[in-house]
Amino acid sequence: MRLRNASYVYIPTDLKEGILHSWNVAYQRQLPFFLSADIAYVGNRGVDLVMDVDRNASLVYNSGNSGRPQFATFNRTGTSRERTNLGKTTYHGLQMKIDRRFRQGVMITNSYTLSRAMNYVDENGGINSPIDFSKSWGRAGFDRTHSYTLTTIYDLPFGPGRRWLSDGLSSKIIGGWQLSTLFVAQSGQALTITANGGLLNTPGTTAFADRVKEERVIGGLGPGNLYFDPTAYAQPTAGTQGNMSRNAAIEGPGFWQLDAALFKRFTISSTKYAEFRVDAFNVTNSVRWGNPNTGFSVAANTTFGQVTGTTGGQRSLRFGGRFAF
Repeated sequence: MRLRNASYVYIPTDLKEGILHSWNVAYQRQLPFFLSADIAYVGNRGVDLVMDVDRNASLVYNSGNSGRPQFATFNRTGTSRERTNLGKTTYHGLQMKIDRRFRQGVMITNSYTLSRAMNYVDENGGINSPIDFSKSWGRAGFDRTHSYTLTTIYDLPFGPGRRWLSDGLSSKIIGGWQLSTLFVAQSGQALTITANGGLLNTPGTTAFADRVKEERVIGGLGPGNLYFDPTAYAQPTAGTQGNMSRNAAIEGPGFWQLDAALFKRFTISSTKYAEFRVDAFNVTNSVRWGNPNTGFSVAANTTFGQVTGTTGGQRSLRFGGRFAF
């Protein structure tokens, strides 16, 4: 009985590495005020990628365990995960960047990406709809339509060779500091609205909800507040799969964060120096909200459609020092 219900993993001897085709075209131009601009299109397509498939998942909707290929012969209900080369991916991205090269103690880099990544599963995972692969083809879990990054480096204008306090003891103590920042802002991840798997009665396959009207983002954040309109979805008829699919719903809340670092090198001699730095993560100590509850429910106390958790960490500081000789 234990062996019949145990989970097994099968790795074929002819399993191979996937193939990735990549292409890109880019244009760069020098601009006034020490600026340069880049714009590029980047694309790739992956085929024969490694992906797990449960070969004992039910292949007939609303069939229960009787739909499992290994049930009639062996009375087996456990999963049989086979490592396959059935995975595939696509990516298309427009990448733009404006840089100010390091000059007079300042460097600035702006980058923006508009992209779309599609796949069956993330990171060599297992497909959640073996009965119908098309239900799992959707936006990658890591896909962010919009992504912006700003990085800066600034030599503070104090100390030897700088505008102020260029000599004396105060120059050595206060001078020579460098400040760097990293700001990231991204749009949200695509959401999957799931339904009651027990009513689908198809072991091994994720149950998706029905979309019954236009989806709408309300924007509420925190427990008790609706992020999206839950009435846009419904539980499918028992034994039938919903009309939605993996990562085909609206996007969750976006994400942003500001990090910074302060750095100084103390010269002791021509061959010896000490370094001190302070790194700050989530400088503003802001709350970044996670994704809403996407499991369809009409229960009185349901949190379906609500964002109840956060992502990222609170502000943290890290101090470091090094002596080189």
